Amino acid sequence: YDKLTSLEVQTGDDETRRLTVFWDKACLTAGEGWEQGFSRALASSRLVVLVMSRKTFANPPKYDVSTLDEDSKCDNVLLEYELVLEMFELGRVRGVLPLLVGDLKHDSDIGEEVYTHFFRSKCMPELPESVISSVQSKALSFLENDPELSAELPEEELSVPDVPEGTPSLLAGRTVKETVNAILSFQGHFMRGPKREAVQHAVTKIYDTAALHAEAFSY
Repeated sequence: YDKLTSLEVQTGDDETRRLTVFWDKACLTAGEGWEQGFSRALASSRLVVLVMSRKTFANPPKYDVSTLDEDSKCDNVLLEYELVLEMFELGRVRGVLPLLVGDLKHDSDIGEEVYTHFFRSKCMPELPESVISSVQSKALSFLENDPELSAELPEEELSVPDVPEGTPSLLAGRTVKETVNAILSFQGHFMRGPKREAVQHAVTKIYDTAALHAEAFSY
């Protein structure tokens, strides 16, 4: 966060702008709920970076995405993903970057901490093929009740298939597996290897992606 907020990008107007980074731990307005704060930030973002690690999907005993079913309470991770997909379809979000973070382990051969490969380390469990109705209804409620967004929402937007091609629409209902796979259809970045290098490579990737979208946009 600190590294990214110190960087600047060139916009389509040939102006230099410092990156504005939203991180809920640092940027939520006092007294504002997480959902409202995240949704507000998302609606005004050009690039969304989704950090995905083992604990994104399972943090026992409090949380395990593999146990979700149709009657589960609203899951904040899935709610984020659903809103990101819809904001991308609306053109509010120009880019989505999944950042796939492996497990951090000590490598005795090099005497350093290293990040493993996200998929080879099986950081993502089997995902349920269930539609979580509480997530679907909350995402629909946000999109339909926000005055700014509802004015931009084409009548057919919530009922047509989303990215990637063939993914069910939000209105039709996406399973947990379909939602996560839709997020993973965007070109991501693997955070792996020696810790210091892996972090720097991730910062560079985020910056390059943000700069690419900034150049294509006039403020």
